[in-house]
Amino acid sequence: MAKSERRMTKGFGFYLLMLILILVAAFFIIVCIMTFSPKKVILGYQFYTYSDQYVVSDIKENENTENPTITPLAFNDFSSININCKTSKVTVFKSTKEEKDSIVLVNKASGFAKWSDNVDYSYKITREGDVLNIVVNEPQGFLNFNYDMQIAIRVSKNSNYDFSHTNFNITTTTGPVIVGSEITAKEFKPSFNIENLSIMTEGGNVRLTKDIESTFSNLFVTTGSGSFSTDIAQLNVSDNIKMTTSNGRITLQDFAYTNHEGELKKKFELNVGDGAFKANDINASLSFVAHNGSIEITKVHGDFDGNETSEKINNANIKVGEILGDVSLLNMKDSNIVIDKTAGQVNIETTNGNITVGKNNSGLINASWLKTKGGNINAIISDDNSNQKHYYTTETGNINLTFVTNINSQNVIDSVSGNVNFQFESKYKFLLVLKDANEKPYETLNEKLKLDFITEGQFENPMYVNDYSGSTHFIDISTNGIISANLIAK
Repeated sequence: MAKSERRMTKGFGFYLLMLILILVAAFFIIVCIMTFSPKKVILGYQFYTYSDQYVVSDIKENENTENPTITPLAFNDFSSININCKTSKVTVFKSTKEEKDSIVLVNKASGFAKWSDNVDYSYKITREGDVLNIVVNEPQGFLNFNYDMQIAIRVSKNSNYDFSHTNFNITTTTGPVIVGSEITAKEFKPSFNIENLSIMTEGGNVRLTKDIESTFSNLFVTTGSGSFSTDIAQLNVSDNIKMTTSNGRITLQDFAYTNHEGELKKKFELNVGDGAFKANDINASLSFVAHNGSIEITKVHGDFDGNETSEKINNANIKVGEILGDVSLLNMKDSNIVIDKTAGQVNIETTNGNITVGKNNSGLINASWLKTKGGNINAIISDDNSNQKHYYTTETGNINLTFVTNINSQNVIDSVSGNVNFQFESKYKFLLVLKDANEKPYETLNEKLKLDFITEGQFENPMYVNDYSGSTHFIDISTNGIISANLIAK
């Protein structure tokens, strides 16, 4: 390489390094200016910083008149408290320190925002008759170094007021909501009982602590991606409950309606969307809507239905340990359904989802209708009453049935090309009818029929198993698939 070329290369590197250093220096100068001049817009960006806390224990009334009045804040004066904010953490609890009822607002935030973003903080607390309104606007940015925004409703430690006559309506965007004390004080029980609680949040998490009395009149919770949880062992509602999530998670322990005649017919309304719902004991009927979500419940004491939807439930996963009422799931698409034990009638229809009913010698004991196009049907039949009717229908799916009690029911099994397998004890007496999908009876024992309990010479159709002489207790099978039968090993 010639000397002139080496000098040119070194010169270019030097100027490039100088340019980078100038740009870095300019960047730090701009950052310093923005840091020491909050809200000053430079190159389309701004810096904001706050470190404030406000304690509101008085309410100004008639603010726009000549004689405004200031009265001490007393939560027992209000029938409703409405809170509207975006990112603030909202807490409602009984204070162990405050001498007065108060609203504490925390605004400790710093970060960078675009020029078009709101970086101002404001709050407005107003009284309209016996309604208290709290509206907070928080700064919004794309890069936060510190972000501690709070709205705390603190009942005085000396107050006996327990919110039993107060309705709460809380709306946030991403702010979490906690109702009840997070830390239980030793010197007193900081419990209270909210009459009606309505919480709506897009991305915030919602939690009810164990310091809340367990009974609400009405409870409504709506979340987007946020979760709902509670430390209350048994959550009680006297009038209405509805829980909705888009793709969050709702977790309960036990739930029951109280002070209601026929409370098992009262509905727990649930919309799980693409989210998840998990609960232990639901002492009510449950009516749900879902899309691709999941539902897992140990026991439902009332009815269980998923029919309150304009479209079919797409690809939900539903698992319930025991249902004491009727089951009605008629709008399922590719959903998989597992129910271990039932007591009422069961009606389920899916497109390609699998249906499983029964576990540990318990299953269908009442009338049932199970239908799917491409999915499989697996069921245990343990009828308590005589002459129950069961219908099992698929197009291409397989049907597997296990009879764990005497066959006193009427069982119609209909498939186009799916395989059918059923098991029973050797002592059971019933009528067996075997046909192809066109309802033509099979005349001989062939490759489509695998009946382990008889030999070829014993085959007849219809077959009176164990010398059964009636016509009301039967298994009637129609399919072009393989039909197999096995005895239950004892």
